Amino acid sequence: MDGLPVRTEFARPAARMERAADGALVLRHALDLGRYDRQVGDWLRRGAAAAPGRVCLAAWDGDGRLRTVSYAETRAACDRLSQALLDRGLGQARPVAILTEKSIPHALLTLAAMQVGIPVSAISPAYSRLAEARSRLDACLAVLRPGLLLVDGAGAWPGAEAVTEQGLDAIGREARDVDAAFDAVDPDAPAKILFTSGSTGEPKAVVNTHRMMCSNAAAQAQLFPFLRHRPPVVVDWQPWHHCGGSSHNFHAALANGGSYYIDHGKPTNAAAFAPTLHALRSVSPTLHFNVPLGYDRLASHLERDPALAASFFAELDCMVYSAAAMPPPLWAELERLSEAARGSRVPMVSSYGMTEMAPLHTSLHWHEGAPGLIGLPIPGSAVKLVPVDGGKLELRAKGPNITPGYFRAPALTEAAFDEEGWYRSGDAVRMVDPADPARGLAFDGRLTDQFKLLSGTWVPLGELRTAIVAACAPVVDDVLVVGEGRPEVGVLVIPKLEACRALSGCPGLTLAEAVALPALAARLRAGLAAHNAANPASSRRIGRAMAIDDVPSLAAGETTDKGHINQALAVRRRARLVARLYDDAEPAMLRL
Repeated sequence: MDGLPVRTEFARPAARMERAADGALVLRHALDLGRYDRQVGDWLRRGAAAAPGRVCLAAWDGDGRLRTVSYAETRAACDRLSQALLDRGLGQARPVAILTEKSIPHALLTLAAMQVGIPVSAISPAYSRLAEARSRLDACLAVLRPGLLLVDGAGAWPGAEAVTEQGLDAIGREARDVDAAFDAVDPDAPAKILFTSGSTGEPKAVVNTHRMMCSNAAAQAQLFPFLRHRPPVVVDWQPWHHCGGSSHNFHAALANGGSYYIDHGKPTNAAAFAPTLHALRSVSPTLHFNVPLGYDRLASHLERDPALAASFFAELDCMVYSAAAMPPPLWAELERLSEAARGSRVPMVSSYGMTEMAPLHTSLHWHEGAPGLIGLPIPGSAVKLVPVDGGKLELRAKGPNITPGYFRAPALTEAAFDEEGWYRSGDAVRMVDPADPARGLAFDGRLTDQFKLLSGTWVPLGELRTAIVAACAPVVDDVLVVGEGRPEVGVLVIPKLEACRALSGCPGLTLAEAVALPALAARLRAGLAAHNAANPASSRRIGRAMAIDDVPSLAAGETTDKGHINQALAVRRRARLVARLYDDAEPAMLRL
């Protein structure tokens, strides 16, 4: 392998493959799942006993000052809050709902509720802030029927007490009944109720149990043994109303006695990213989680700022990417930067999972040297590869990390599982090497992310979208892939405004002005021509393209607050633009 060596140690990839009675292949890791904790509260109590003074939680305030809370302080605060929740009669029928951004009080309330058997649900703060999204908030609360709301300001719901973060300290009580309630927690009862993002439909209330989360964390530590060799340090911006941030990332620190630093930045634009830069200059992480957009923005700063690069890479064992495919040029750039900063590669790995899986179900736990793989099933869990229409293999899942179902929604729960109890993911995967199962799996798109051309040829929408964004980097933010019932595939292109401003030399350029830039059209034509040269098949070749300034929005339900686009809904609402794209007389259309 080219380049400098990797110094991080992972578990050895090894697999067991068998054929089910129905002929489908079942894939498991060769490692059996080890013992795991009974409930999430065990992690906090163990950390407080072993290292009471170690930082458990930390966050920067608006002035850039860091507040830290030790394991001993975290346990004491959680126990006081747990008693207050018990005194209010909260429980399985009356959960806690959190409507605020991630914060130390948010974390304390979450841990306090779960450790005494009270389910907690973090709901997207955008649903409270945006009037257009209020209907989603109302729908979530109608399912939950919470007994307590954590709110930013004024807020109310019938039958629920509302409290602000500042008011949490005032409700704390002496922990009289906490130990008994802690011991009585049912590992298989709802602990978290997490709403899906809505990128493929209406949000669903997914039950996450202690067993799901504890087995998930134990399996991750088996594959990443460095998590147990030294307490991990995580600096993380990803939101807690998604399972990735609230369980996968947060739990990687907490379950292994580590420290979790709350980064209030977001990679959406330069101003929103500033807190992330401040955080990473202040604390060197040992484990970093991000989405490709975040890594892309970070890489440009690492290139220009050697001090930031030195701080970021100094202690780093591993970079984990999720939520979208990693463009190969970005992968290569991050490898180059890590080699330059510390003389060895920092491995980049990915995984597959979803809210219904707590969320990890497969893990790439080796340095592959290129993006695109999702690895092997985690210890204790299994993947069934089921052939479906269109020549794809659906990933179906079993294991202690799989949800028992949806909160107060038996019909949804029944539909989510097949007749043998396998969870239907709705996602397609393929084996990297059918002759060597240990090479693992590659993601092959959503089963619903396919459509047929007029010829009857299936078009892999998700896979194609990723390839086009990579081919046209850095001028494309996202694309809508269209062409159902048409003779050829087309794309509606959402330009990346900052790149277009750099192209034009105009820092005040608007998106409406950007779509008309001749320089953008030239870049798109060149990128798509290169893509077509490598992908001549009609299912992948792009026949026409058009830049648009009608960006899918969260308020309209077309995107999630992490930026994932519901392609079907976004395309349906842009039927006029699709018609223009397939009009040969349209002057803004690029014919390829």
